Amino acid sequence: MEAATTTLERRVREIPPTRKPEELLRNYDGKMRVAAYCRVSTDSEEQLNSYEAQKTYYTQKIQDSPDWEMAGIYADEGISGTSLKKRTQFNKMITACKRGHIDLIITKSLSRFARNTVDCLDTVRLLKANGIGVYFEKENINTLTESSEFLVTLFSGFAQAESESLSKNVAWGKEKSAKAGNVHFQYKKMLGYRKGEDGQPEIVPEDIPLDILYEDHDVILVNKPKGMVVHPAAGHYSGTLVNALMYHCGRDLSGINGVLRPGIVHRIDKDTTGSVIACKNDKAHRCIAEQLKEHSINRRYRAICFGELNQEEGTIDQPIGRHPNDRKKMAVNHQNGKRAVTHYRVLQRFQGYTYIECVLETGRTHQIRVHMASIGHPLLGDEVYSNRKSPFKLQGQTLHAKTLGFIHPTTGEYLEIDAPLPEYFEHLLTVLEK
Repeated sequence: MEAATTTLERRVREIPPTRKPEELLRNYDGKMRVAAYCRVSTDSEEQLNSYEAQKTYYTQKIQDSPDWEMAGIYADEGISGTSLKKRTQFNKMITACKRGHIDLIITKSLSRFARNTVDCLDTVRLLKANGIGVYFEKENINTLTESSEFLVTLFSGFAQAESESLSKNVAWGKEKSAKAGNVHFQYKKMLGYRKGEDGQPEIVPEDIPLDILYEDHDVILVNKPKGMVVHPAAGHYSGTLVNALMYHCGRDLSGINGVLRPGIVHRIDKDTTGSVIACKNDKAHRCIAEQLKEHSINRRYRAICFGELNQEEGTIDQPIGRHPNDRKKMAVNHQNGKRAVTHYRVLQRFQGYTYIECVLETGRTHQIRVHMASIGHPLLGDEVYSNRKSPFKLQGQTLHAKTLGFIHPTTGEYLEIDAPLPEYFEHLLTVLEK
């Protein structure tokens, strides 16, 4: 037995790792895998020169960004027509996206990316659903932003029109018309929008009942119900708060945020209820926006979280940014996040749950939800930031924007508006008390 043991021990040899685990993580942590897409000339000589020039440009551009790493350069010939079927490299790039190898695509313009409006929107939506953005340099559009789909619809329509076989006279006429400001929008393809009285696009007003907490000539505060999106965005072209405000206020909404978000100066999540303020003129909009920027607006929320908090009150001061692995989520992100501060205090304790008040010092996306989850007390019903199953039938997180306090833009007096708890919230508190 001793001889056998000795033989085995001689065969065991420890091989040290060539790279430490932390070194492997450091190469990819926080880095976005960026690919570039080009369309080059059909002439063989021009094609080679065009491809090499674009390859050099995008390679340098990606290398110059400390937060990016190269995920490939894809190029197709400048094939006439509008279909994507003949674009071998384009389809190869989309496959790489589906397999999780690319986080962002950069390309020169919408016309280089796709000249068919439907194909362009379908591709953008597919990528966006997987948390992958497309950045069009010429139009300065990032498809992960709120307003991108509307802009992509407009400019891709123009790109498709450019690919039509037009005579020089017709092309000259269109150019003159555009310079004169006579641009024709494809309203049939612009879901949720119509042609306004001034000839510009506007959101379609909808007769949706509003729970108005306060209204005057400058502002309107609404108690937003659960399930309502604040303004039109991808997948939500109607039934939004803006659709309702357009019907109620008519054209009396500030235009600083353009046709996409008239009157909107801040927003809360779809399944968060409570106070939302909209501005009726640009002066009021600038005043409220400045208060939000200075963090002087009093914003108090009510929430129910999992678990029993140890302290009666506390402060969470942790930066929030995009989740490093899931671009559709936010997370505490010390490398790329922005400062976020949430103050909380316990209102009532239950077995396994705590009813709390949260006061926002900053206003980052999903701030309360991310912060409470980060300390091990995610919100009850939150299906995004909590892995715990709720024993109650809930629609999203138990979070209510109860109080909004601000300096009125005209009177200069402090105004505080309170939104009563929704019925489901009151009922849940009663159940927990029992």
